[in-house]
Amino acid sequence: MPVHSSFGAVLFDMDGTLTDNARFHGAAWLSFLKTKFGYDLEPSDHRIQGGKTEWILQMILEREFTEVHALELH
Repeated sequence: MPVHSSFGAVLFDMDGTLTDNARFHGAAWLSFLKTKFGYDLEPSDHRIQGGKTEWILQMILEREFTEVHALELH
């Protein structure tokens, strides 16, 4: 079924350029690390602020993660 709209384009802000989404990003990491690995981190922990998924996992869990393995956890 076709969708008709008067919009010429739709813009998604996925990196915080237009809006500050850092608190949501941090909350998602805290929840993921607690649920998946049992890690309880402080919201202010700098290691969850930005960076590639495999880098963040390597810093916190102190073991190697490939990009493929890290993405499989999503």
